[in-house]
Amino acid sequence: MVTCQFNLLNIGGSIPSSAIMKDFSKEFPKIILSFSRGKDSIGTWIQLLNFYDPNDIYIFTLYLIPNMKWEEDSIKYYEDKFKRKILRLPHTSFYRDWE
Repeated sequence: MVTCQFNLLNIGGSIPSSAIMKDFSKEFPKIILSFSRGKDSIGTWIQLLNFYDPNDIYIFTLYLIPNMKWEEDSIKYYEDKFKRKILRLPHTSFYRDWE
């Protein structure tokens, strides 16, 4: 399992993201993550694991061309690393290109 803990600074009276996430996770016990495999979505997933049970995080990714080997290999890597299935859905452009 991948976890990460940070001690966040309170800068200029702002509310630390950890406090926001704590309140948010109480109000919304399940969450959906759009996973692009970029640094921001990887960091978001790791941060969510600090506040959510892994089974309460629903992850999906969008594809333009189905079953591209390099994309599937990348998605499989993160599924193995985080021990969670990533739902694959067609991007809205996928249908637009067929019109």
